[in-house]
Amino acid sequence: MDGDGIRAVMDVGTNSIKLLVAACSSGKQTVLADRTEITRLGEGAEETGELSRAAMERTAGAIDGMARNALALGAGEITAVGSHAMRAARNAGDFIRFVKSACGVNIRVISGEEEAETAFLAAAEAIPGYAGERTVLDVGGGSSELVCGSPERLTRCFSIPVGALSLYGKFFHEIPRGGPVGSGILDETRRFVRNAAENSGFSERSGAIPCVGVGGTVVTLASVFLGLGASGTGLTDGSILTVFEIERQIALFASMNTEERKKIRGMIPERADIALPGACAVIALMDFCGVKGLTVSGKGLRHGLMSKIAQARRGDPAGDRR
Repeated sequence: MDGDGIRAVMDVGTNSIKLLVAACSSGKQTVLADRTEITRLGEGAEETGELSRAAMERTAGAIDGMARNALALGAGEITAVGSHAMRAARNAGDFIRFVKSACGVNIRVISGEEEAETAFLAAAEAIPGYAGERTVLDVGGGSSELVCGSPERLTRCFSIPVGALSLYGKFFHEIPRGGPVGSGILDETRRFVRNAAENSGFSERSGAIPCVGVGGTVVTLASVFLGLGASGTGLTDGSILTVFEIERQIALFASMNTEERKKIRGMIPERADIALPGACAVIALMDFCGVKGLTVSGKGLRHGLMSKIAQARRGDPAGDRR
């Protein structure tokens, strides 16, 4: 089948919904829309094991708006995938049926391994001119993924049920006003992430392998580092986050409450409460991998999905790699 045409992909995540619409022609993609809306589908699910009715309704509303946007731009179909919140929730099937009935969008729940591999596909070229092995670190709302390999061959990957929103629910949500946060909670959070990584079976890596960071937490950290304005997060690609800088931000965030964090230049206001647990996850996983810095990429799961769809429809077997 011809790979040309207007395609739309949607990433239904634990913390946010992301839409990418692109015109695909002769193997090239022209982005027509790239939107993110924070709906917190997984809010409270860590404690209850289920998606709440309120979270499902606001997420379905966002999906409906994005689907209308995609169709208005000429997309003939929408490929939508669900990640950790939908993998873990007992009532994920109810949400899938609700969205299908209300919005006409069919969500396919993907495994943690497929999520990791697809994110790697998008971020693998974040280091210009580098053709060797690299590690891609993706900290999401409900899960985190680590993948090692080259654009031609993946060597190892894992997904753990640890993310910025799930860590917030486990360690931070009862802190008055969202802060300040004591060192005891920060240390406990980092140990929890490190233990999850160690129990995954993914062995520690040498810091000699370059690391690429993707996901909302990493982009937020880069935005704060660069002091970007509210609309500047797209300028974070290629920036370098060091362990020193992330530790600086952790100390800064921990000294403030949520409202104070919102005023930090570069902070995405909707992420002010989960930025600290997310940063704890990033630094713990960097320590696990033995890396001292990472290159930031704004390309993630949705971009990898778009590439796979375009490749598969042009008959490229790489587009069907799982």
